[in-house]
Amino acid sequence: MVLMNEFVFQKLELQDHIESFLEKYRRKSDDTYNAYKSALELMSKNIFDTNLCELRKEDLEMLSHEALEGYKTYLLKMENSNTTINNRISAIKSFIRYLASYNAIVYNISKLDLVEPLPDESIITEMIPEGELYLFTEYFVEYEKKGLEKKWAALLLLETGNRSEEVLSAKKNQFIKDGDTYIFKSKGGNRGKRNKDYYERIGKELYHELMMLNPESEKVFSINYKAFYDSFKRANNYFDNELIRYTPHSIKHLSVTLEYRYTGCILAAQRKGKHSSIETTRRYLRVSDNIPVGAYTRKLSTKNDMYKQLEKDALISIIESLPSEYRDLINMKANAECSEM
Repeated sequence: MVLMNEFVFQKLELQDHIESFLEKYRRKSDDTYNAYKSALELMSKNIFDTNLCELRKEDLEMLSHEALEGYKTYLLKMENSNTTINNRISAIKSFIRYLASYNAIVYNISKLDLVEPLPDESIITEMIPEGELYLFTEYFVEYEKKGLEKKWAALLLLETGNRSEEVLSAKKNQFIKDGDTYIFKSKGGNRGKRNKDYYERIGKELYHELMMLNPESEKVFSINYKAFYDSFKRANNYFDNELIRYTPHSIKHLSVTLEYRYTGCILAAQRKGKHSSIETTRRYLRVSDNIPVGAYTRKLSTKNDMYKQLEKDALISIIESLPSEYRDLINMKANAECSEM
């Protein structure tokens, strides 16, 4: 009973320090408080498999820099941005330093310096250009182990706008034939979206390629996220992409952007990205029951010189239906052409 009381006292003492740590950030703003609290809650759940209110002094004293590096990899797999990952790791470091400074835990804080931040992505464009993506898929086939799987995983990402996790874990029974195409049923990835079904239409050509990858398995792909992600790092090196480092998530940005360019409708782009907030879609873009096929299948069925075969009125009608930035580009080209005549 004495031991139990001593344990409860230590546990309550740590909880007091947690509240004091968070209260320090509440004085800055509620948003800052919520961000730090969320970071600590996620740490408790994903590293220690417990709740923040049940976190123990002994747990934190055993926290190694290897565990933090593993947590970084996990957050990367969940397709958090480098900025989000850095913020969450920074919150944990601040928390540990705070506890150690008040002797709430015994911890060698120099270990924290071994956990370096990920590169800052705030100044680069995440979206991979469509032409660059096809070069990447050719590289996968030519140089990568299980290159065909990586190629078709990339193109399924482009077609559906899903997260890599959802695509790489896809099972064959998630594809339902619907006329000449197939519906891919998914749950939209992670982050609280698993209570909602999403439906994406894909072309039969893509479907048949996917089904041929692992004919004896119920799963479409046999590769995991790390293998897929690492192949992008090697492709970036191969193509000398030093300033802009594309990742699998860059394809989702492309898929959402192409949907907007094709439809001119930001709501269609929001649906393609499975975004709960349209503001997320706006950041991606930077700039019904009838489910259309995705970008890859549209490309297969597009004739590159079709505009040459159209009557003038039809061509004008198409131009007028384009987003304003494309009409402006055509107008600038037309003005330049007229000025040279």
